[in-house]
Amino acid sequence: MEVVTVPPPPPPPMEEPDEPEPEPEPEPPQMDSAPEPLDISQLEVMLNPGFGEFLGGDFGVQLKSAMASSEEMNEIFSSSELDQKARRLNVVQPRLTSTLLRQTPATVVLIFIVDENGRVQDPKVQRTTNPAFDRSALAAIRQWKFEPAKAQGRPVSSRLRQSFSFENNN
Repeated sequence: MEVVTVPPPPPPPMEEPDEPEPEPEPEPPQMDSAPEPLDISQLEVMLNPGFGEFLGGDFGVQLKSAMASSEEMNEIFSSSELDQKARRLNVVQPRLTSTLLRQTPATVVLIFIVDENGRVQDPKVQRTTNPAFDRSALAAIRQWKFEPAKAQGRPVSSRLRQSFSFENNN
């Protein structure tokens, strides 16, 4: 009887480690639920100070926006009647003087109409913690551009609310 020694089989080929899958993009944050629609009498009592020249500064502004209602030909729709809410296209940050920066923190809540062309109309201060910041917030919001809201596929005017929270980051 003859004994034959067989060499061991070669090791299995090394597998290349799988490249890790890229992490999925995080979903954008959800907007708060829509507040109650405002009536015309509430809008009439809002302040509308003018604006002037301002200097830039190192500050933070937190923006919170919610659809309040829509208006077309003196008819006010609830946001649930819109096919599409107005969307921000161009946002201009408020500019503050060094004097204002020393008065932070402050919050200014504005209400305004975005017309069927996406322009801001009739901005007013709804609430403020420091009226000194109102002009800066109003001047900034007047420069914002929107894609207008749509109802039945047509661009319509809509009323929005925007909150500016001013904080000094120094």
